[in-house]
Parts: sequence; structure tokens; C-alpha cells
Amino acid sequence: MNKGKKIAKIILIAVLCFIVMGTVIMLLWNWLVPSLFSGPAISFWEAVGLFLLAKIFFGGWGGGRCRTGGP
Repeated sequence: MNKGKKIAKIILIAVLCFIVMGTVIMLLWNWLVPSLFSGPAISFWEAVGLFLLAKIFFGGWGGGRCRTGGP
């Protein structure tokens, strides 16, 4: 497989994961939060923002671990 096809495949997979994760978060939020906590329903883009915010707060981008001190 040449390099261009490999890059295109990676980009396609990333876009599909982005869409799937945003949709899953939106559906779960809109199913649970309004009925349990009387919270608002959210849109797809708000769900994506929530996902990115959680990634920033809790880490997990797949890179190395950040260690502070210790062995």
C-alpha cells in the first residue's frame, strides 16, 4: 500500500471515529440527562465539545504518560 492511500485511510478512520463518538455522546446525554437531572438536550457539536473537554481534563490522547517525580 502506498503512503498516500495509507494517509487517506487514517484520515477517513479518524473522521468516522469523530462522527461516531459525537453521535454516541449526544444520544447518551439526551437520553439520560434531561430525564434524570432536568438538564438540557445538546446538539452534535455540543457533544463533540463535551468530548474534547473531557479529553483535556482527563487525558488519554494515546501519547506517553506524563509523570511528576517518583521512580
